[in-house]
Formats: sequence, structure tokens, C-alpha cells
Amino acid sequence: MNLADLWLRISAQIVEVAYRLYGEAPKADSVRTLNLSEESAEVLGQGRAKRAKAREEWSAAEAWVESDRFFTHENGEPLHPDWVSRRFKRLVELSGLPPVRLHDLRHISASLSLLQGNDIKVVQERLGHSSRQITSDTYTSVLPELARREAESMTSVIPRSVSYDVLRPLALPRKLFSDGMAVVYADATRNQDGVWTVS
Repeated sequence: MNLADLWLRISAQIVEVAYRLYGEAPKADSVRTLNLSEESAEVLGQGRAKRAKAREEWSAAEAWVESDRFFTHENGEPLHPDWVSRRFKRLVELSGLPPVRLHDLRHISASLSLLQGNDIKVVQERLGHSSRQITSDTYTSVLPELARREAESMTSVIPRSVSYDVLRPLALPRKLFSDGMAVVYADATRNQDGVWTVS
């Protein structure tokens, strides 16, 4: 993890067997580098500083548990996935939000990213899906909204009629027309008040 350059790398996964945890290499598709927002990096930095302080305090009492984990209990002991899930569930209950599982946050994040207009390939790589098709199939409920937004964005760039004042009417000689059409070149300038003059 590099908080200064705003990235972290997923290169290991935790497997639970009979409530005991083991680290192992993830599937090849799951090894990836994720970009961090500045806010995320700031939160992780605060967590790192808090952990360093806890290590100092607990080490003085010879009670610090050394592990290679970033997220730990106050004494450095690794968090068990089951504890994290139960804690998350309790926090959701206390917040008054509708029931949501911890794993659902992954889907919410991907859906929001797609609705923000991010490319599905970028979302696929962040999720660690082996193909774009898997991401597309998983988030089909989001795609109609994306299609509607794309249609609206297309119409927004089409020029619309605007009100204008004719300062001097322009008459085009008949010889400029070919099959009822004429090519006209125009210059446009905008003054300090934002008014355009087209000539």
C-alpha cells in the first residue's frame, strides 16, 4: 500500500478453515492494484497512526500481538472475518439503515461507479472479474439507467434554437446555391457580457 501515491495492491487472501485463518495467494485474476481516493488515503493514514500508537502502548505492557495485518484489534491481534461481519451488522442496526450485508458494499460501490459514468472495464478490473461480460451480467439492473443517461447526453450536445437579434440581414445570391444548398462560413465573437456576435 502506498498512501502517498494513492494505491494499494491486493496480493493475498485469507481463508477460514474451522474458524482458523490461513493466508494464501488469490486467483490470478484477483491480484490487482486499486487506486485510492484522497479521502480513503487520509482515513487509512489515520488508521496507521492509531495502530502505531497502540503498538507502542501495548508493547510497553508486553501484550502486543505482532501480525502482518493492517486492520487489527487494539492489541494488534488480527480481526477474524466473522467478527468483522457481526460488528458491521451491529453498526448497520444502530444506524437505522435498511439491512445490508458487508459483502453488499462491493455491489453498491460497483453500481455507484457505473452510475457515475465510469467505464465498465475500469469497474471490472477493480472488482477483479476475469471478464467484462461477468461485470455486465452482474450489473444488468444498472445498465438500463446507463443507457438512458447515454441517450440524454447525446441529445444535450445537439444544438438547439436560441433567441437572437438580427443586426443586419444577410441576402445570399442565388448563384451560391447548388441543389438548394449553400455553404456559409461564419465568425463568432463573445463580448465581456457573454453576448455572441455572429457574422
